[in-house]
Amino acid sequence: MKPFLALATVALLAAPAAADRLVTRSGRVLEGKITEKDTNTWHVKLQTTEIDVLKELVKEVFIEGDMSTYVPKNDKEKENLDKGLVLFKNQWIKKEDYQRQIDKENERRRKEMETEAAHLQFADGWVIETPHFRFQGNCPKDVLQDCSSLLEEYYSLMTTKIGMKASPSLARKKMQVNVYRDEEDYLKSGGAPPGTGGWFSQVDESLNFYFDYEDPTFTTYVMLHEGTHLLTFLCNPKFGPPAWINEGMAEYFGSSRVTGERGKRKMDPGQILDNRMQLLTEMEKTAYVPLEKWLAYSTSYNDVEKAGGNTYQHYSYWWGLCHFLATSPKYGKKFMNYFRDLYQLNGFAKDVGYGWANGISVEFSVAPKEYTDKLLERLGVKDIKKLDEEFRAWIKEAKPSGPRGYFVVGRDLYIERKLDEALKYLDLAIANKHDTSECYAFRARVWRGKDQSEKAIADYKKAIEKNPVEPQYRIELAGELLSEKAKANKAEGLKQIQIAAELDPFNPVIQWLLAEAQKKD
Repeated sequence: MKPFLALATVALLAAPAAADRLVTRSGRVLEGKITEKDTNTWHVKLQTTEIDVLKELVKEVFIEGDMSTYVPKNDKEKENLDKGLVLFKNQWIKKEDYQRQIDKENERRRKEMETEAAHLQFADGWVIETPHFRFQGNCPKDVLQDCSSLLEEYYSLMTTKIGMKASPSLARKKMQVNVYRDEEDYLKSGGAPPGTGGWFSQVDESLNFYFDYEDPTFTTYVMLHEGTHLLTFLCNPKFGPPAWINEGMAEYFGSSRVTGERGKRKMDPGQILDNRMQLLTEMEKTAYVPLEKWLAYSTSYNDVEKAGGNTYQHYSYWWGLCHFLATSPKYGKKFMNYFRDLYQLNGFAKDVGYGWANGISVEFSVAPKEYTDKLLERLGVKDIKKLDEEFRAWIKEAKPSGPRGYFVVGRDLYIERKLDEALKYLDLAIANKHDTSECYAFRARVWRGKDQSEKAIADYKKAIEKNPVEPQYRIELAGELLSEKAKANKAEGLKQIQIAAELDPFNPVIQWLLAEAQKKD
């Protein structure tokens, strides 16, 4: 038996037979003694620590086993207590039946843990085949099932409603989709560009991304963004699309609001991206680049600085223009037809021998004058300055919905390892009351990257204070407490790993980290 599996099994068997259970909205299950601290808070006593959990983080609570302190809500419950019955999953049952249920639950969890452990390495990951894709991943199986279902539904949206059609050479091929359990495994895969959350590789024709347990919506955004690159690639694999529409439309679809159950989801593309809107609003006031200028330098990512600004800022321009045109009653249908026809080269002149575009080898593209002239022609606009005026007026009118945009900008800049810029926006998010656990955690990671260990420790502690049930924060805090950069606090570092292991006892990675930390203690 592997060390982490042995530890997790021992923890499972050592768990008290009678324990209350709290289920968080993220699906985490905590077992221990649970009491109501006040109208907003549950108090949870675990084996290694006691924590207060805000009720807004909690999906449901079961008070189990030891009924000695339970206060009956009515005469019927009082009668059940007098009979010696136990409350289990909102039902009153006999104690012997309760114990059988607990034993059955423990056996189920043990088998689940062993199954997950067997798929922990990516090479041994789950494999799911759908009509158009082959998925492989070492993330939880239900996550992979959700991703495979959603991407198939997106494929249907692009082909039926948008009109994108796969080329004959790729129409029958199932494209590879690799879903990694975390950022570390994603980056270790070998091909992932640094500072990315996902990417589509034209070389081996695969879509790659990782599952973000802290923010599953980020995973959905990345999958749909990079999935757009995959689906447009299917139309014309030798075509090098202009960066502005390639990324702008990937952001447009990546922003989709996804609702409904698996297999019956509804996708609403074209939601406002607060981070892009935040930057656009700032640039419109102080550093606006005219539309004609940045379009001329938007064929390749490498040319954008010639127009002024950096690539991250131009992503905001690209998304903004595509969002403005696609959602406009005046231009929407015309622009979506332009988007479809450009990728299928319907009515566009090839710029043959382009050779290299956006980091990939291609046979042809479309020259800036061609795609700009055709854009104006398709929209029925004679003067690009007139279109620029409309776009700029939209920027002034369309405001970010709140300070979360600062956080997303900061998070994205951290992912790109632009630490000083990331710190600026994370500070703004916190100063403007978007002081979430995630925001503090990302600022802690920035401090860690800048070798400011004490500041990183302080922010990790704030993240834990706001969300004490997230084990990842405790693991990262432990890393700082045990590092040589900080004033080493081995006892506290080990304690944080122990708490993380109790918060997520069936996570084999955390169990392995605990085993390693105990060896060094």
